[in-house]
Amino acid sequence: MITKKYMEMKNILKKIVFPVISMGILFSCADRYEIDSQTGKFEKSLTVVSDSVYYFEATSPREVVMSLNSSSAWECISSEDWCSVDPASSDMSSLIEDITLTIEENTESFTERTATLTFSAQGIGVEKKVEIVQYGLSRLEVGEIEVIAEGGETKTFSVLSNRDYTITTSADWLNISPMNGTPSDQEQTISVTASSNAGQEKRSAVVLIKTNDQQKELVVNQAGIGFEIDGEKTRYVSQTGSSLEVNLVTTSSWSVVIPQSNDWISANVNSGDGDGTVTFTVGENPGLYQRKSYVYFETPLASLKDSILIVQKADPIPFTAEYFVGVPANSVTFNDDGSATLYAAPGSGSKVLKSTISDFSYGKYTVYFSDIVIAYTSGTMLMSITAQDKTYGGISWGAFAKETYTDSWASEYWISDAFGSKIRQRFDNDVLREDIEKFIIDVRKSETEGKVDIDFYINDILLKSEQGNDGFASGDPMILSFWIYNYYDKANPAVFEPISLIYEPY
Repeated sequence: MITKKYMEMKNILKKIVFPVISMGILFSCADRYEIDSQTGKFEKSLTVVSDSVYYFEATSPREVVMSLNSSSAWECISSEDWCSVDPASSDMSSLIEDITLTIEENTESFTERTATLTFSAQGIGVEKKVEIVQYGLSRLEVGEIEVIAEGGETKTFSVLSNRDYTITTSADWLNISPMNGTPSDQEQTISVTASSNAGQEKRSAVVLIKTNDQQKELVVNQAGIGFEIDGEKTRYVSQTGSSLEVNLVTTSSWSVVIPQSNDWISANVNSGDGDGTVTFTVGENPGLYQRKSYVYFETPLASLKDSILIVQKADPIPFTAEYFVGVPANSVTFNDDGSATLYAAPGSGSKVLKSTISDFSYGKYTVYFSDIVIAYTSGTMLMSITAQDKTYGGISWGAFAKETYTDSWASEYWISDAFGSKIRQRFDNDVLREDIEKFIIDVRKSETEGKVDIDFYINDILLKSEQGNDGFASGDPMILSFWIYNYYDKANPAVFEPISLIYEPY
């Protein structure tokens, strides 16, 4: 029997419970991430608490957990196999089910891809959908750029990116346009403008192209003011004279400077701008010695200049009475072909042929011989270079019989006490007397202060390199002389016959 008191209590519970239940339902429906469906009041329902769209990076995608509440068996189907949930279904209702969303890495495409998750439950006709968006691989490709001319100009390079990007550089001589870009499947053209480079040296700048997850550097080079002489820096001209061309490769204006003292050289042009060719004309050399001169090329940039050395040969100096004298006078015969025969009779001692040329100095002395006859026993022939005020000593080179009755020669050289160096250094060689065509002594200032470097040759074979003190530091002229000794051979004369001398001064 229902009492009055029981009915009053029931009414009170209705007033308390139903409003609470109603409020819970109201708050649940108000969640903006909640997807809810009902087929009947307080009967069947499917609720998915999630974002409507999820975005993922191509690599290292994050893991997402969603919540599901279903009053009956349910399942979730993914439209793409790279996107999956766990669990994907349930044979019974779920009060609250955590569902883990897993995304595979996109390792093959730069293109964005999408998938759809479809949630459904038995007895509920409305499906719930969640969209999944995964970006493509990050793409940043930067093209190359050509060298910018020293005068300043605009060059371009390309950028291909599926991300927003920015471009920066620390070089104040570069202007970049545009300095940013948006995602695109087409290459974008970027302009780089450089101001003029007033220096000789090439300059470089780094341009940085950067997205949110990548960056690449592009090196921009700008040429300096260049100047180059094409070909050898030393040019040789015959004694009779000729013309020679010098090709200039340059981006600068230039001028030709020929020292006033060297009026035997002339140029067809005195200046130019950019690449050019200069023709130099050299007249006949009337002197006995080769002559040489530097020709200079100058530009407005003080540090940028170059030169060539023009060397003009001379006719060989003949061995005639005009240039050489025999001591004693009856020891030499001057021949019509320009040679001289120096003769030492058996047991007659020493004879000398001395130059009368008074301006020999550092240089390369090459003496050619048409005939050499040295007695088999103790005969010696030498070429000697001394300072003008000295009678003996100096730099010498000699050759003599190695042993009695053989054709193999030994050689010796000595640098006298006047040069403060070695005396009578002997060494053997395998050159036969009949093979000797020329003797060479090369005398030049050494890089060591107060020294001379000396090379001795038979033919073109370097026999010895030595160093001695510089006896010609005062600038005194040198005397070239030739000696023949025949003290001990009582039966055979000693003879040598020089035919010409080439002197190449330094």
